[in-house]
Amino acid sequence: MNIFDYFKNDQFAALTGIKLEEAGEGFAKANLVIAEKHLNANGVTQGGVIFTLADFVTGVASNSHGEMAVSISGHVNFLRGSRPGDLLVAEAQERFLHKQLGNYQVNVTNQLGELVATLETTVYRKDKKTGLTL
Repeated sequence: MNIFDYFKNDQFAALTGIKLEEAGEGFAKANLVIAEKHLNANGVTQGGVIFTLADFVTGVASNSHGEMAVSISGHVNFLRGSRPGDLLVAEAQERFLHKQLGNYQVNVTNQLGELVATLETTVYRKDKKTGLTL
């Protein structure tokens, strides 16, 4: 199955409004237009929304090798706020790949190219073929 078709089944990403733009071996890029529904009580984008966007591209990038991978840890840094109308873009890049582990760095930027957040994630690579293709 094509990786784009597979990740259309990510119901939470779809509900959030995330759109997958690109996918390659060990790489993924997606975007999200911030809306009122994404705001916290302070009137800025809720951190969980940004984490969801970053975690989603990690999932795409880490599963791009045709083997199932799941996150086992993640560290996020929130660096800049965002508001309704902002376009957030997340890009995941594979930094390390091993038989059982992978490590990914994600940068989330806004429409001005300003860094909004970073995420470093480690994934566990299950010994299970997915049949996903790019």
